[in-house]
Amino acid sequence: MVSAVSRIVVPFRGTTSGVEELTWGQREIWTAMVTQQSWLPIFFIEELAPGTTVEDVTARLRRQMERYDSMRTRLAFGPDGEPRQVVTQAGEITLEVFEAGDADPAGVAAEVQQRYRSDDYDFVRDWPARTAVVLCRGTPTHLVSVYCHLVMDAHARAAMLRGLGDSDATPNEAMRPTQLARWEHGDVARKLSAASMAYWERQLREIPARRFAPSTDPHAPRYWEAVFRSRALHLALQIIAPRAAGSTAPLLAVFAVALARVTGSNPVVAQVVVSNRFHEHLANVFAPVNQTGLWVLDVAGMTVTEAVGRARRRAMSTYKNAYYDPRDRADLIARLSWERGEELDLTCFFNDRRMSPATDDLPTAADVTAASATTTFTWRTRTDQPSERLFVHVEDATDDIYLSAWTDTRYLAPGDLEAVLREMEAVAIAAALDPAEPTRAPIPQPEHL
Repeated sequence: MVSAVSRIVVPFRGTTSGVEELTWGQREIWTAMVTQQSWLPIFFIEELAPGTTVEDVTARLRRQMERYDSMRTRLAFGPDGEPRQVVTQAGEITLEVFEAGDADPAGVAAEVQQRYRSDDYDFVRDWPARTAVVLCRGTPTHLVSVYCHLVMDAHARAAMLRGLGDSDATPNEAMRPTQLARWEHGDVARKLSAASMAYWERQLREIPARRFAPSTDPHAPRYWEAVFRSRALHLALQIIAPRAAGSTAPLLAVFAVALARVTGSNPVVAQVVVSNRFHEHLANVFAPVNQTGLWVLDVAGMTVTEAVGRARRRAMSTYKNAYYDPRDRADLIARLSWERGEELDLTCFFNDRRMSPATDDLPTAADVTAASATTTFTWRTRTDQPSERLFVHVEDATDDIYLSAWTDTRYLAPGDLEAVLREMEAVAIAAALDPAEPTRAPIPQPEHL
């Protein structure tokens, strides 16, 4: 393991401080952290522009800490165990400096990033940013940043970088997280949460309670992660949904058809991660505002192309009803589970993290068929650290679809997860070659509620 050659103490002094409940977005992330026993770090490696100095990086880190309340936020826990956000006005943070020497500086940056992600995180004492600069023979080449997900999401970081690019820029005038937490106690917010819960309740009363049957062949370690890359899937979506290939709904539809074919579970029910920044008051908030929306799709008795159209319509309702108090959702699920006399399984998740725009070029069927030869599938991680029963992430990639997916092997065997991912590609290719390709999904059976 490479060692830091120096540690620079960076003092900072902001203009705000305060203590408040978590925002709804923070509470959603906190629940995931407790479930997955992880601080869910989000991480980045940047290549630094020629001429960047260590002093430049230090100054940027100081501005980041001073301008954004989230960067000065830690947690405090009351007697009831509930976390509260604590914004501290001033303090010190450390910037580590690493020298790559004869090693590849990008490799050194990756090693540092992995160490930051793996180290324990203290929510009460640690600042939410871990930052390092990597040198190559004294010249800064890479910046490593690892953040606690509780204080930012990818869209918030993008806004931060835009602001930090201008040393004379004024601080973000958006609502601060402590202000947002207070706003979410008001009448307008409560009505939004109630409307979302009414939608969730309608859907939850109609769906089968279970998604996955317990496995008869459990594995150890229990949780497996797969990585799947497919240019053919990327190209096929452009033919199936030429005006919306880069959006989430067409890929969700293909996922639903594949999952229904492999598991026999239909309708497909998933919690879809939604960026709530289309709400005007959340557009520029520097804090996590993602929450999950409930997405239900019956894909039986139609073509894949028709399933894509239905998925897009259903997605609009999902996005609209993904802003709510997570405590309201927990109460709703508990009440309906009690009424039905069985647990409601909502442990299938889909998270489209792509931020790059899709291309407008329309491929040919021959392009799609040829690209299938480049598809790759690998198992990356096996662990006993908890995850959900199925969690599919869509990552940013230039010319392909890049999926990372976790399975709880007690409910979805590794072979079934691989089959779902490969079937997504097969479904999309077949529909690109023939718009009349049927979903071949099982017809839902009535269930006594």
